[in-house]
Amino acid sequence: MISKVCLLAAFHVCLSEFVLDVGAPRSGTQSMFEALKQLGLNALWSGYYTQLRWPWCDYLFANGTRPPFDNLTGFEAAMDEPFHLLYDEVLQAIPDAKFVYTVADPDSWYDQYLEFYAYQERDRDSENRQVYQRHKYYPGHETDVTHRLSSLRGKQGERLSERTRADFFPRPLGHPMNGYNPVEEWGSTESHWMCTAAHFWGCRFDDPHLRHHKDVRDRCLDSFRQHQDRVIRTIPKGQLLILNLSDGWGPLCEFLGKPIPPGPFPHVDRYATKTADANRTSVINDTSSVALVQREAVRLRRREL
Repeated sequence: MISKVCLLAAFHVCLSEFVLDVGAPRSGTQSMFEALKQLGLNALWSGYYTQLRWPWCDYLFANGTRPPFDNLTGFEAAMDEPFHLLYDEVLQAIPDAKFVYTVADPDSWYDQYLEFYAYQERDRDSENRQVYQRHKYYPGHETDVTHRLSSLRGKQGERLSERTRADFFPRPLGHPMNGYNPVEEWGSTESHWMCTAAHFWGCRFDDPHLRHHKDVRDRCLDSFRQHQDRVIRTIPKGQLLILNLSDGWGPLCEFLGKPIPPGPFPHVDRYATKTADANRTSVINDTSSVALVQREAVRLRRREL
């Protein structure tokens, strides 16, 4: 049994185990969320608990004075942006934490993000637009997030400076686009904007013109690969699982010391399901993409040896 590890007293948090998904956003985070739930872990997927990501965004990109670990109280796993960037902090606070890197072929990952935003824009402009309701897909997960956030803000009392921090990259990229004002365009703070849609890697999937520029794509994929390389260099081998989701339950359950549950490994993509319904073509079952991911997994595992 994993020994109980208490975080620094200032955080007032105790965790018996913790799993951090350090794979890129949209590299299987929904599937990992469902899988970890089936293994009995209370998982924080920031794609659902979007409001719980903002204190971490302020910490990363607005110079928060300390990591807001109170935010993780009650959770045993976390995934999706910005949690995949926090392996240094989690390693320091929870030395025996476990980390899962979900493999994605870089170019396929980028192209899927393009499809995702193109679909969102078509859906937004459609007369038959269907509003995405999280509680429809995850009943019971909408409980008292607002009250929890208010409590956390009161406890933390963070003071944020005006500087932007991106020092978890080997080469800091800074703000992706000079002169861009996320407050005007998104009604958002810079730290929150940087924390969404892989902006922290210089990606611009949200911009219908810039996302197709070669220099923007190259910058984004270069950062994607830098993240991948640093994850492998930084996290001790025994604590890192490089996971190809097509391998099913076996590697994940062995790594976490959990029995294999009945039923198949969950392969979930709410966007792909909606796209398949509309186009009668399933993005999930694209065999060419599966082959690329399998080759990427083999390459990364060879690097570990």
